[in-house]
Amino acid sequence: MAIAILAIPTLILEISIGQAYRGGTVVAFNNVHRRMKGVGLASMLVSATVVVYFGIILVWIAKFFRHSFTSPLPWTGRTEEFYYQDVLGQVDPIAGSLSPDGTSVQQYSVYPDFTLIGETVGWSAFIWFCVWLCMCNGVGITGRAVYVTMALPIIMTIIIVGRGVSLPNAGRGVKLYFASWDGAALASGQIWQTACGQVFFSTGVVSPAVPDELKQELTPR
Repeated sequence: MAIAILAIPTLILEISIGQAYRGGTVVAFNNVHRRMKGVGLASMLVSATVVVYFGIILVWIAKFFRHSFTSPLPWTGRTEEFYYQDVLGQVDPIAGSLSPDGTSVQQYSVYPDFTLIGETVGWSAFIWFCVWLCMCNGVGITGRAVYVTMALPIIMTIIIVGRGVSLPNAGRGVKLYFASWDGAALASGQIWQTACGQVFFSTGVVSPAVPDELKQELTPR
């Protein structure tokens, strides 16, 4: 409902403004009205902030993707260990301790060292090169990049969903997802806040910071 009522209409409006004024967010919103220039600047600032941590997430995804072609999977039975040690290169910390009555800290946790993993650094350089490639010639090249960034996730989603529904007991999951309805949940303002924040974020209309307690509502079970 949030996608149909809010996200898609707003996305169409935003794309229409960009097409009408043939410019980025600052130019487009400034041409709508000079007082809306701040909307374009805010959008650019949010995008610059989001791309920093999303770039790192893409690095992790790329490394997991490469390892997914090996059998058995290297994280089988050691999921956290693989992530923290093989992907992040995190050295195990020396745990701190509290006083016997638990009211004060006797020793703080110590992180003795850190290490860099060549593959992770390489993927990071590649991801940032792709970001630069999508922006180097302005809006023109960004528009062409969208053909790939929009089409590829759709293709991957079809493949993943097709694989998922072919697994044992997939019918129970499909029924739980589509045929289970709790109308009373629509009366919760928190549900609407979570849904609106998520659909705006996923469609790229705006990029709000979703609090951790709301993100838990979106975690698949």
